[in-house]
Amino acid sequence: MMPDRLKVGSPIGLWVLVTACQVPTAVTPCRFDSDCPAEYFCDPIGAYCLSRGAAPDAGADRVVVEDAGLSPDRHRFWTRVADADQPGGLHGPKAAFHRALGQVMLYGGSTDVDWGPYSAALWRYDGTAWTCECAACAPGPRWGHGLVYDAAGDRLLLYGGRADGTSSTSDLWEWTEAGGFVQLYPSGASPAPRHGMYAAYDEARDRMVVFGGRRADIGATSDLWEYDGGQWHQIATTVPWPTRRFDSGQVATYDRLGRGFVIYAGDNGSGGVRDDMWSWDGVAWAQRCGACTGADRLAPGFAYDGTTGRIVMQGGFTTDEEAGTWESRGAGFVLVDPIWPTARDTAALVYDERRGVFVLYGGNRDGSGGNLAETYEYR
Repeated sequence: MMPDRLKVGSPIGLWVLVTACQVPTAVTPCRFDSDCPAEYFCDPIGAYCLSRGAAPDAGADRVVVEDAGLSPDRHRFWTRVADADQPGGLHGPKAAFHRALGQVMLYGGSTDVDWGPYSAALWRYDGTAWTCECAACAPGPRWGHGLVYDAAGDRLLLYGGRADGTSSTSDLWEWTEAGGFVQLYPSGASPAPRHGMYAAYDEARDRMVVFGGRRADIGATSDLWEYDGGQWHQIATTVPWPTRRFDSGQVATYDRLGRGFVIYAGDNGSGGVRDDMWSWDGVAWAQRCGACTGADRLAPGFAYDGTTGRIVMQGGFTTDEEAGTWESRGAGFVLVDPIWPTARDTAALVYDERRGVFVLYGGNRDGSGGNLAETYEYR
């Protein structure tokens, strides 16, 4: 008969075998099969080690790892990686996944605080190491910009943002591996200069979507623009419509399954911070939730996984920089991890479709001087 508890040595901690009748306490479930002893595998549903041949999360004997045995750089879902040759401490860089290259691309961000100095570098991450594509790229230093991937055009699009500590821009650039950065000059009217806008690429309708941001003349805005590859189009206001807002984080994404441009939270410039989420389908806005997490929040990491249909959100600023991870599969968010990664805001978060992981980089902790040079991956 199998004993109720069996301790087995492990390179990363102490393994405890528990029967289905027991309720494990003060333990952290597994993340990879390599976290488990040889005769066990990691259950992808319950995230516990199960004996081979057992049904996932079916009440079979489980092996779990005690918290005290884990490295501080490794957690239930998150792993810290790629510390060598990375972009350095950055506050508010922007990231996009380049599907053709199968790599995460990252541009700009502040090397100090909101008003600079800013980075003008483009980096790529292949899941093993970061590589600098150009250290002084043609668009120049940038913070509060938009960066999206256009799969049909096989290019990155970079729009707007701050080029220095005082002024915003309205320029539009494309980047291709063959041609590098080239400035685009759309015909007709264009959005006014701004930073802190919400930007993502609508794959179904083949266009870049930009909402809101902060302008020098009127502050926070609520205008909606779409770039179709040749010109910008301003969308007429309808009801319902999100309130004016801007955010220095990367808090917009495209929901491939729901076919919508999704934005979250933001600041109206007068101390009115939000906790709401909206979706634009090309015809109308719909509010997905009004008090999504229970705390008004700025500048979290925010990204979408088109395989599972989930949005993952990390950190942000409420009354201080926050730790923890939230997930949404539609109407609201669920807190899935209250402490990891450590507290930060303005980190870049993007889903790596080739490897099936979210990649988080940088962010800021504790204001000036707290920029982080850390890469995490989340499954």
